[in-house]
Parts: sequence; C-alpha cells; structure tokens
Amino acid sequence: MFLDRDGVINVEKKDSYVLNISEFIFSAGAQKAIKTLSEIFGLILIVSNQRGVSKGVMSLEDLHDVHAYMLEAINQQKGRIDKIYFCTDMDSSSPNRKPNPGMALQAKKDFPQIASIKMHLHKVIPVGGGLGGGSSDAAFTIRLLDQEFDLGLTTGKLIAYALELGSDCPFFIINEPCYAAGRGELLETIQLDLSAWKFVVVHPRIQVDTSLAYSQISPSPSTRSIKEIIQQPPETWKTELKNDFEPVIFKQHPAIKTIKEELYQSGAVYSSLSGSGSSVFGLFSKKQEMQLNFPPNYFVKELLG
Repeated sequence: MFLDRDGVINVEKKDSYVLNISEFIFSAGAQKAIKTLSEIFGLILIVSNQRGVSKGVMSLEDLHDVHAYMLEAINQQKGRIDKIYFCTDMDSSSPNRKPNPGMALQAKKDFPQIASIKMHLHKVIPVGGGLGGGSSDAAFTIRLLDQEFDLGLTTGKLIAYALELGSDCPFFIINEPCYAAGRGELLETIQLDLSAWKFVVVHPRIQVDTSLAYSQISPSPSTRSIKEIIQQPPETWKTELKNDFEPVIFKQHPAIKTIKEELYQSGAVYSSLSGSGSSVFGLFSKKQEMQLNFPPNYFVKELLG
C-alpha cells in the first residue's frame, strides 16, 4: 500500500514544510491506522514530495532525522513502514514527483512481489454532502482488496478494519439497512421496504464545517426507538424521526433549511438533512409528479426506493 506523508501521516504545514522533528506532528489516529493497515497489507510504502531540501530550507540530514523519528514512533505502536520514497526535485514535471509514477515504479523494482492492481473511482455524488461517499469508497476498497487477493477476511474483520478508517465505514461493509450504535460499528440489520417511494436528494454546493457541527450538537431525548419509528408508515415520520444536526446546520446555513421546506411544499411525506449535511433528501410517492425549482447550481437527483 502506498501512502502520502504530509497531510496523511502527519499534519501538513500550510505553505511551508516540516523542517525538523519538533515540527512533525502525527495526524489524529494515524499511528493506530498504520498498525491496522500493516495487518492487512504486505507492504506499506511512503511516497512524498520534499521540495524543501532543494529550496535549501532544510537538509537531507534533517529529512532523514524526521523519517527516523516517524518510523520509531510507528514501530512503538506495533505499526510498520517498509520503505520511504521521497523526491526533492523542484520541477513539477519531474517523473519522480507525485502524481507522476516515478517513485511507484522504483518501488515495483525494489519489491517485485508487489501485485498489480488498478482501480478507477467514478464519483457521481457531491463531495461533502453528508451522503457517506468517502466512507463507502473506503469500505468497498477494503472489500475489493479482500476479494482480489483472496485474503479470506471475515465480515467481523472487515468491519474492524473499516472502523479504523472512519465511523461510517462499517455500515458499507454490510451495505444493507441497519440500525447503528456505538461509533457506527454495532450494526443490526433491519427490515425496511421503501419500494413504493422515491427519494429526491438536493445538495446546495455548501460545505458544512463537520467538526463545528459535532461540537455544537445537542441530542434531544427520545421517547421511542428509531427502530420502532421506521416500522411505521413513512407518512408518520415527520413528527417523530428527527436529525439532531438540523438546528445547528440550519442556523449556520439558512439556505439548507429552505431546501427542506421546499421539499415539503412539493409534496414530500418526509424530509431530512442527510447526516451533518449539506444534502437534504425528500421522500415522495413513486406516482407523484413534482415541480422542483432549485437554483441551477444545486445538485438534484431522483432515486427510486
């Protein structure tokens, strides 16, 4: 597995470089994640552009010291990095600078056992929409690697690995309607038939500050379980099925609240913010014809249940 360094393993310094050990700060959860990845993949390789050396703001010795510090800290957490590749070239067209393939090709020479795999990600949903796009990409990549390399991982193991990548990821290992608890890893499949309905998903191209949303959310007490509520007809969900992120997000972005209101005005039997947003979905009868008038820059998609 190839990993970048800055912004992945360590916190990236905007418009600058990690010049020495004192400036190297691990990204939250990075050491634990590398330990998990070490158990899945036969090789963990770092590829990193390091222009700071060529610019003279740091030396090769400084860079080696940073890498030695990083490797020691990872090893102490039972993780593993097999080799670090870096490019100090200034020219962006250098074959060795990411995203050019020079470092990867060198790794293939150094480790001929590296299996060849090519993946193409075709993303058709908005980024940052609260739709679980990144989480599903991560989960399905784990599933793909398990299948392609015949790793024989159990569902429990797949879920455990997915949880290391994100709290939403285990759901997509199951990929069925589930009731989730804990951090998202405690999943209970549920019966949910929405075949008589269609969804309309609206994304206003607004980026929600997720960390701010989580810091301000105040979950309201519930007298009934979600599992009970969703077994009722969808027409009854409006008064009982609530997303506690809505008061926070609607206050920050009134335009998102307007979307929900317009979906109800257009005949939705239920509408809600998706996750922490900024997408909003509406549930309509399949037979219902709608006239939606959202701004042309909005992403609007109709999906059958």
